[in-house]
Parts: sequence; structure tokens; C-alpha cells
Amino acid sequence: MGRVGGSKSGGGVGRGWTPTLVSAIGATLIASLLCCSAFTFLEKIELSFLDMRFRLRGPVERSDEIVVIAIDQTSESDLDQPYPWDRRLHARLIDNLHRAGARLIVFDVVFTEGRDADATAELAESIRRAGNVILAGKMLLSRSHGRAVTILPPLDALAEAAWGWGLIDQLSDSDNAVRRYGTSIMFGADQYPTLALQVLKAYHHLPPDAPVEEHPDKARVGPYEIPKYDRQTLLINYRGPARSFLQYSYSNVLDDESFDLPREEADTDIFDLWLEQGVFRHKIVFIGYTAQELHDLIQTPFFGYQREKVLTPGVEMHANALNTIMAGDYVFRPARGSLWFRPLLALLWAFLACFLAARVGVFVGLAVTVGLAAGELVLAFWLFEAYGWWLDIVAPVLATGLAYSSQTTWLYLAEQRDKRMIRGMFSHYVPSRVVDEIILRPDLLTLGGEERELTVLFTDVESFTTISEGMPPRELADHLNNYLTAMSEIILENQGIIDKFEGDAIMAEFGAPVFFEDHARRACVAALQMQARLAELGRQWEEEGLHAWRCRIGVHTGDMIVGNMGSRDLFDYTVIGDNVNLGARLEVANKIYGTRIMISEATRGQAGDGMIVRELDDIVVKGRTRPVKVFELVGMRERGLDPGREDLLAAYERGRAASVAGEWKAALAAFDEALGINPEDGPSRFHRRKVETHLQEHS
Repeated sequence: MGRVGGSKSGGGVGRGWTPTLVSAIGATLIASLLCCSAFTFLEKIELSFLDMRFRLRGPVERSDEIVVIAIDQTSESDLDQPYPWDRRLHARLIDNLHRAGARLIVFDVVFTEGRDADATAELAESIRRAGNVILAGKMLLSRSHGRAVTILPPLDALAEAAWGWGLIDQLSDSDNAVRRYGTSIMFGADQYPTLALQVLKAYHHLPPDAPVEEHPDKARVGPYEIPKYDRQTLLINYRGPARSFLQYSYSNVLDDESFDLPREEADTDIFDLWLEQGVFRHKIVFIGYTAQELHDLIQTPFFGYQREKVLTPGVEMHANALNTIMAGDYVFRPARGSLWFRPLLALLWAFLACFLAARVGVFVGLAVTVGLAAGELVLAFWLFEAYGWWLDIVAPVLATGLAYSSQTTWLYLAEQRDKRMIRGMFSHYVPSRVVDEIILRPDLLTLGGEERELTVLFTDVESFTTISEGMPPRELADHLNNYLTAMSEIILENQGIIDKFEGDAIMAEFGAPVFFEDHARRACVAALQMQARLAELGRQWEEEGLHAWRCRIGVHTGDMIVGNMGSRDLFDYTVIGDNVNLGARLEVANKIYGTRIMISEATRGQAGDGMIVRELDDIVVKGRTRPVKVFELVGMRERGLDPGREDLLAAYERGRAASVAGEWKAALAAFDEALGINPEDGPSRFHRRKVETHLQEHS
């Protein structure tokens, strides 16, 4: 299409000042209305442009005064116990940091539950001795209204011993990323500052109850005047991606000559070296979670930096907010604090687009419009880099595009009036004037989850490594897919859900997301059907000249946390908790007893009398101190067992009863009888060895 002109006088519909102003003002109004809500799709685009500026700018200098002690996977391994740990460990950590001369010790860990009174008292005493410990509290929000319904401070004994405490709640934007940090909240007649602001008070020797002076556009704490993003928050100028601050593993800070780590190879007394080097002297030390399974990870503007989509530990949010205030290099969004700034900026760009488009033609005007949009991007990125200004991009660029479209419409109408022949050619041309629909605010996904009684099922192929070494990769992949498909179908038929595949292993749960009472029975039925189906596949594979596969299954029932774990964009619907770990341990424990399906006492009780089981033993699994009674799941009563199997179980039960009663020779005879029926019966062989060993030791 060629250039479209107006009247010969230059004052027609297309080129006059009136259409230019009307187009520019109309485009500005539409763009401003579309961008006025903080939760629209367009606002998410604006937020993504802000994140892009952070990533292009890259990391900036961070304060050497601020360090992080990470409750990480290394520490869990070194201490050989899952979190939460004994509070005496926290007490020892505080004592070591106090010896090391830490200026402030800040916990991004809540102590709101009373567990071990003695351990809590010991922790309180360590906090009191240090005199510079700041603890964390949190607020509970109404699910329906999003307002605070109560404040959860630290336990009284700990709060009284500490210098003070602050709130640690995260403030997520519409895309679930954390860019803002609160100053304080009013709950009733009381003010509750956030953790970083409490640290500022302690840093400048202000009392913990010194008020934060809150104004609509700023907050004041001691010598700091903090510009606000909205009435309660400031924008965090993140220093960089995860681990931008110096981090030290929790276990390493415990590791001095007077403390032996359970994992011997980790016990190096490294803290004594740090003590000599003054690593923590005069430092503000934040303690918080970094282990992924503890689910205190957030998405920040640096998510995706250098193509690495890494979440940031929540403790670093507080460190970044504190560093932002102490450095005074705030991110400032002019449009947020002024009703006129965004429309004026959009109007300027829209007017330039209309003015130039009316004088250079449609195609050149399009290039000019694109150039103006690119200029807005360059200006916005430069102002952020040089001054920390968050200049809006979406509203001016959208106004530019709408203005160009509007002006093009005016030019088109002028061409229709002046050249009727051409009007027919363009009679069906309808330029885009407005966006048809404003995307409504999506419901926010709740991170974390709820505690619920469920049943977990773990399964693994026996000797899979050996199997995989003996098969070509393509054949192995086909074989594995057939196996996983068959097993998954059975789980789904019994209303279970597949949590994850890990190679040949399957993790599933029953009773979620829709709860049903007989989840334990369904899991047991699924386990039996899986073994039966695998036996059918094995016969088929043997006919094809392939080895049959065997698998082990562990099933356990108990309370666990179920829900979306992660961020809004990166999450798994999964279960976590000690009972989940126990289910996995039972699958592995099958190796010891030569069984195929091992269930816990809890599962047996919940599954009801319809299951045929035999008691195996009381075992102590890794990570637990109390023994767990376990059973082999044999079959279902409604289907019964073949006579040989019944005789074997009867002989086995006599053997178990005799060994419990100390009648060792009778037990040996009973187990021999069972093995006479089936020499490969794993539980009978296991207990016979125990009886035989006892007889030899006491002969």
C-alpha cells in the first residue's frame, strides 16, 4: 500500500492538528485505563520488563556486613537428621556466633510452637547471653479477604530473651514474584515492623519498640528515609541472583572442636579457623532456610538470569531489603506515586507517533512507531541503570501503537473521502482500536499445603542398574515405558495419583487431591494388582526371550503435607513429611526380608480385615528412633490363597510365635517346614537365620 495523504491543503481529516490530538489523547486514555490495575495481564508484562532490567544490569555491589547462614541440604546431611532440628543446636549456633563477634544475629525462622521445653529454655538462655538476637514472627491472613487476622509472635520465653522480633511475611506480585518489602503493619492499635526494619533499629541502637514513622510516600527509621512503592512497601533493589551474599552452612558454624558432627567426614572443626579469621566479626548474620525441600524459596527479578531459572531463598529477601535501605540505592517508580506521570509520558509518545505517522505515510509511520517504542525501551533501561528509575514501558508503548492505529484510521478515512475508487479497496479494513477484554485477576495459588492423612506408595524395579547394563538403550526405554504405563494405569484405576517418576521408580499417593476414606485399602489393592500385572508381563517377556522384571513396593499411611510446593510458575503438587520418607524406607526394606510388598502397621489398620498379611518384624528405619511394625501384604481375603500358600503362612506363623516365646528349636522346625513348601520364601529364610544364630550363640 502506498502513502495515504489528506486533502491538498494539508488541513483535511488526516493531517490536521485535531485528529492528531484526538488520536493521541484517546490512545493515552485507553492505554492508561488498561494499565491502571496492578493485577492485569499488562501489569504482568510491565513487571517482566522490570525483571529484564535487573537481569541486564546484572549484580551490583552488596554489603560485606551482611552474611547468611544457610539451613541447607549439606547441614541436614552433616547433622544426619531432617529439619526441624533440636533447638539446642540453635542455642549452640548463637553461642558460636556470639563468640565470633557477630554484630547482630537475625533468625528468618519462626519459633511459635512449643515443643521440647528444656531445649527451648536452653535456646532462650543462649539468646539472652548474646543480647543481639532478633527473632521472626508472622501474620495469618484471611483466605477470603487477604487481611491479617492475627499476629504470631515468637514464644514468650524466646521473645523476652531476644533484643526484639520482626515480621517475615512475603509480599508477592500478581506473577507470584517477590519485588516488594513491607515496612510495618498496624494490627489493632499496635504497630509491627518487618524484620529488616527491626535490624535497622538494632544496628543504630534504637529501642525495639521505637515506632516506624509511616507516611503515604515514605517511612523513617532512625537516620533512614525510605521511599515507598505503595502505602506499606518499598521496592527491593536485589543485589543479584541467589547466593549473592556470602553464605555459610549451618553445620559448619556448629563445627568447632567441642562439637562432633554425626557425619564424620564433615567434622573438620572449620569454625575454629573462621573464629581466628574473624569471619563473623561485626557482621549482621541472617539465619534461614535454603534447602529446596523446606520450601522457603521465592522468585525474584533475577529468576532466569544467564538462562538459569533458580529460585532465591527467602532469607536473602530480607538481606536484600536491608542492603537496599542501608545503601540508599532504591528502585523508584515515578508513575506509582503520581497520577499524572504515566498519562503524560504515554501522551508524549502517542502524540509523536500520530504527528509523524500523519506526515510520512503508513509504512514509514509504522517504522517510526516501532522506533519510538524502541526508544522508550532504551530510555527506560538507561534510567534504571543510571538512577534506579522504574520508568513504565507498557503504557507508553501501548499508547504509541494505539495512536498509530488511530491516526492510520484517520488517514484511511481521508483517503476514502478524497479518492472514492480507493475507498472500495479499503472498505473492509478495520484497524485494531482497543483491546477487547481486560483479563481478570487470577486466583493466587497457595504455596505450601494442608496437613492430611494419606497413603503413599513407592515402587522400584529390582536390580534395575544391572538390567539396564544388559539391554540396548532403545530396547530398555521401550521396556521401561511398557512397565511404567502398566503400573500407572493400575494406580489411576484405584484413584491414586502419580506424584513423580524417577527412572524406574514410581511415587504415588492415595486420598488426594479428592479425599476418600478407604485410601489405604485402595493403595493395597493397587500394590497387589501391580505385582500381578508385572507377573503377566514377565511371562510375556520371557516368551520373547527377555528377562522378567521384579519390583518392590512400600506402602505407608499417615499425616503429611499435601499441596502445591514451589512458586506460582514452578510448583509440584506433591506430599512432604516424615511419613512420606517412611513409605520410601519400606520399599527399600523389602530387600532385607525378600518380600515384594511391605506395608506399615498404620496401613494395615486402615486397610481393614479384607487384606491378608503376615507380620514381618519391628524395624528401625533411617531417620527414626522408634521401631515400626511392618507386614508383608500377601493377598485379599475375598480371593483367598492357594492351599500351598496357606500352609506356608501357617508354618511361618508358628515359627514366629515360637521364636517370640523363646522356643527356638520349635521355631527352627516351623521355619524349616515353611521353607520345605517354598525354599525361596524370604521372610522364613530371614527368621530362620536369626533363630539359627541365636542357637549357635547360646549352645
